[in-house]
Amino acid sequence: MHALSTQVNPLLLQDDPLLEMERVVLAAILENNRYEEMASVLKPVDFLHPAHGLFFELCAQLHQQNLPIRASAIFKQLTKEKDKESLLQVMASAPIAYLEPYVEAIKQASTRRALLNISLEVREQCLAERPTPQILDMLERELYALSMQNVRGGFKNIREVVLHTLHLIEEAKLRGNSQMLGLDTGFHKLNEYTAGFQKGDLIVVGARPSMGKTSFVLNIAYTTLKHQQGVAFFSMEMGAEQLMLRLLAHTANLHLHDLKVGKLDDTQWEELTRCAQLLQSMPLYIDDTSVLTLEHVRSKLRQIKTHHPDIGVAILDYLQLMSSHQSELARHAQIAEISRGLKVLARELEIPIIALSQLNRSLESREDKRPILSDLKESGAIEQDADQVLFLYRDEVYKRRAQNERLAKLRKEGKDEEVKKLEVQFNTQRKEEFHQNQGVEDAEIILAKNRNGEIGTIKIAFNKPYTRFEDRIETSNEEKSTHLTLPPPQDPIDMPDPNIPKNYPF
Repeated sequence: MHALSTQVNPLLLQDDPLLEMERVVLAAILENNRYEEMASVLKPVDFLHPAHGLFFELCAQLHQQNLPIRASAIFKQLTKEKDKESLLQVMASAPIAYLEPYVEAIKQASTRRALLNISLEVREQCLAERPTPQILDMLERELYALSMQNVRGGFKNIREVVLHTLHLIEEAKLRGNSQMLGLDTGFHKLNEYTAGFQKGDLIVVGARPSMGKTSFVLNIAYTTLKHQQGVAFFSMEMGAEQLMLRLLAHTANLHLHDLKVGKLDDTQWEELTRCAQLLQSMPLYIDDTSVLTLEHVRSKLRQIKTHHPDIGVAILDYLQLMSSHQSELARHAQIAEISRGLKVLARELEIPIIALSQLNRSLESREDKRPILSDLKESGAIEQDADQVLFLYRDEVYKRRAQNERLAKLRKEGKDEEVKKLEVQFNTQRKEEFHQNQGVEDAEIILAKNRNGEIGTIKIAFNKPYTRFEDRIETSNEEKSTHLTLPPPQDPIDMPDPNIPKNYPF
């Protein structure tokens, strides 16, 4: 049941009433073939008497070999006389039909012993002056593991795994996503490549600044919430209110800038209120602590998963802002420790964890600025630990950046007249493109690593006014970036200086 060994004083085993309960349960297994029923709740370590735990383990071995569970078969495997005497006592006990109170008493006593062992281990580590974060992490890990041992068996047979997998497929089919087994990403092609984000996976989303990393994961978060699954969002870069502004713009089809300044008519206020009420009812949990450690993330996720089992995904924005308690390590070693810890945590909690990541500046010097795996910042361990690595790329960002850099260079050279002409030219060009595309730009998801599938580039769209990524809709054999349900956005191009787009959300 527990990683810490349980030491039992033999003198305590003489007249403990719990021993008779254990004998009755074991007698029911041997006489009435009730092993499978008991194995769904109990494990060998749950028995107070070591010999009783041994008998239960031998029953498991016989069951796995498809052999009948009989006292005679167990007796043949015993070498110690004391164990044989204990088995004879079990055989002398009368089995009963209603075993639930006995099983519950055995399980509770086992849990109390495990808690005692944990407290002793904590005491030893405190006396040894181990680092406090490590002690707290050990304590939380052991307590979480203990709390998850309520009624689950110690192993899974193939029949259970097959039935559970079929159930997951059926759920995906009922959601209308026949090719998905995991978490719906909200992007059709990405779902095809990944079959949805799987439980226990670490997904890394990397991009250069201004590409829309946070908007992208908010897309995934909102899709998860619509499927009535919870989202735990750790935001180290933005406050909770900033995240909510983006989410409201996403859900209410309102310009982010208009929300920030309160520029809304009565109809828009009504839609905003409706969406705000909808979001209030959704299981979204935001931690906007500016500096996070791996231990903090572990602790918070274990707590929230215990109290809210509906948590479907955890999102961290972003990886390089996390710190390590081992400050003496080099930064790349700290990031390696963090990425590995997040992967282990995803497996432990059985949820996908999405971690945003910065990219190295070196890609800016390449002609093709689409990211590759070696661009992940500060550690190759991120690439190794991740099950999927996704990069976001928007060519329009580099186009705008090149224009602004050209203007800045001319200003530095004192060529004010040329700057004014180019400003008019660039603004006119942006205005025409905005009206033509309704503020929707081409974007790409570059699936650079996919542990259980193919890699490739997925063409999507970025709806800039609503800071939202969308699937592209094919029209006449050509992919066109439009959203069928959106009202036409207002013209945002009223800026005197294209370097400072004050009233436009990019």
